[in-house]
Amino acid sequence: MKKLLLPLLSLSLLLFGCAQSPVQPVPAPDTPGPAPVETPLPTAAPEPLWWEGVTVDDLPAVPAAPEEILAGAQAFYLLSELPEQDIALYGYGGSVLEDADFSGVLLRRGDTLTPFDQAYLPAVEPVLPELWWADFDGDGASELAVKYMIRNHTRSHVFELHFYAPEEGGGWTDCGLTDSDVDALLAQQVAYAYDPGSRTVTAALPDERVSYRLGDQDPEPAGDAPLCFLDRTFYRYRDGSFTGVYGTGVLLQGLGTPCYFASVTADVRYDGASVSLEHLHLTALGGV
Repeated sequence: MKKLLLPLLSLSLLLFGCAQSPVQPVPAPDTPGPAPVETPLPTAAPEPLWWEGVTVDDLPAVPAAPEEILAGAQAFYLLSELPEQDIALYGYGGSVLEDADFSGVLLRRGDTLTPFDQAYLPAVEPVLPELWWADFDGDGASELAVKYMIRNHTRSHVFELHFYAPEEGGGWTDCGLTDSDVDALLAQQVAYAYDPGSRTVTAALPDERVSYRLGDQDPEPAGDAPLCFLDRTFYRYRDGSFTGVYGTGVLLQGLGTPCYFASVTADVRYDGASVSLEHLHLTALGGV
């Protein structure tokens, strides 16, 4: 009987040792749900540009006086016109350029309006733009020249000259001569010299020169090329061509305003793509 119990006991132990432990359930990995869709915030419609939506019917037919423009009662003003060519220039009543008193013009040819962010009137002693229609580049077709006064302050009297070439369909291309353009062009052609012993500044062309002696209390010139042709820019028209007259000064250390001592006159040449200054003449301040 003991022999029978031993095998049964061994078999039961074997069966017990082979029994599997209960399997623990493995949690399923989290599956990300769809990302919430953010509703875009409503955006305000952009402000229309000053010239958008304007038609010829919205523009005045009677030329404005400078005093009317300064009063600011209208959105647009008729600045000048050439009725025979069906061309008119209008000024916007608000300010577009930060450094200008009144800016933004619409150039009309027929029923087509072309906008330009152009300064056209100073707030001090304003002068309205002048228009000329002629073949300025010699290609057999006429262009429009416009002279704008853009600054008229105590020490700054600046005109700009622009040539507008008509395009097919009634638009225009603009080729302008700003005071910055003039300064860059003349700086390439007018030589500068300074004699510290005599404290004499000289501006020179190949055949002409003007010298100026600084005062005893004047500071030294500022930098190696301190000649300045900004702030005093004028234009004269005669027989289909323009002459520019440009104040010539020297920048002195610590002073924001140039010391003017001469002027340069030059023929303005427009070739249909760019403007240049030719046949320069240099004179002492007080004569042109």
